[in-house]
Amino acid sequence: NSVRLGNVGGPNNPEPKWSPEAVKRGFAVVPRPTLPQTYDHYQPLPEEIDQPMVITAAPGQYASKVLFIKALKNLGGPLVVGPKGRPQLNGPHGMYIWAADFVEYRVNHPLKIGKNAQQWEMRPHYLMPGTQPEGSRRSTRTVQVTVPKGEGRSVWVTVFVPEGMAPGDYKGEIHVVAPGKEYSGKPGKNDGHALPFTVRVRDLELLEPDATFGMYESNSRARQLPATTDYRSYVDKRRHGMNAVDQGETQIWRYTDSEGKTRINFSAFDHCVEQMAKLGMRSFFYYCGVPSNPYGAGTVPYETQMAILNRCREKGWPEPLFYVGDEPSGGGRKWAEAINRHYGAARRATFALGYSRLGTYTLPSEGGASLRASGWKLLGERGGGNWSRPSR
Repeated sequence: NSVRLGNVGGPNNPEPKWSPEAVKRGFAVVPRPTLPQTYDHYQPLPEEIDQPMVITAAPGQYASKVLFIKALKNLGGPLVVGPKGRPQLNGPHGMYIWAADFVEYRVNHPLKIGKNAQQWEMRPHYLMPGTQPEGSRRSTRTVQVTVPKGEGRSVWVTVFVPEGMAPGDYKGEIHVVAPGKEYSGKPGKNDGHALPFTVRVRDLELLEPDATFGMYESNSRARQLPATTDYRSYVDKRRHGMNAVDQGETQIWRYTDSEGKTRINFSAFDHCVEQMAKLGMRSFFYYCGVPSNPYGAGTVPYETQMAILNRCREKGWPEPLFYVGDEPSGGGRKWAEAINRHYGAARRATFALGYSRLGTYTLPSEGGASLRASGWKLLGERGGGNWSRPSR
């Protein structure tokens, strides 16, 4: 029910009912789960509007939820979202979660689909946080979000519960303030909308994961691209439960020196993989094109793949999962059959645009089928494995 557009009405899909308070202030606030994606044209159910936000987590866990804001009129500028009052969530035994250190607010930019990319409309649209505009109050970690009339925007609220935190409810408020009003950051009367906010800490011990979970991210937007962009992206993924990451095509230079010896320079690769390892990533996806290099650009030959694998083993880093091909399209069946013949990995394969669950992989289906199939066969005979682009 993350869309609800064009089909509202009737007993099973009622139209939203805006409270007089929401109409007066010009916007409604709706807590939503992070997945599935809440689109900017989402029409909230009546029972969702202006409800408290509750995030449940265990000690040592990051957890998140979406604060969906629907503009009922022209607001005249950006809203400010942040903690109300002293930035702490009060819990049992006098303990509290200091929001300035453990609660983060970020604006989510909706993924737009242009007319020239309609073939991707069936792709699941995971919540991809965009850049965080400069906070109005850095000390309280507020953000600004502009919401056009009749549309909605999402603010992703992420909480980290430190190890050893006592179980119980930690309570505070989230402040949403309209343009022209005052964000005081202090308790008491003001013109903003205060939403009850609870972090529910469970008395649970998190076990080590027995599987890897990653997300292929191919859409991003930033005002600038500092050197820390990739690292911050890795940190964000780790915070939200991912223990695998797409590493892309980090430069590995394979060349012949003046003495005719083949050498491989790992300087850039080492930098990126070391970052992943420090953050606790268990594995990463490495795009390698066609294994035997008979077709296509950007290919990583078998010898280089083995050098990458040995490098990771020597350093004690996570081993990569190599995957071939690039964008999926509609002819994936023959590709799945070819790969399964060479690797016997039917449980790892799915047809293009046929993915439906986490942990499956979408196979490429581009030109050069016979050449690519010969490459898969060669790598399979050498004991290699094939991993195509992770499903989105």
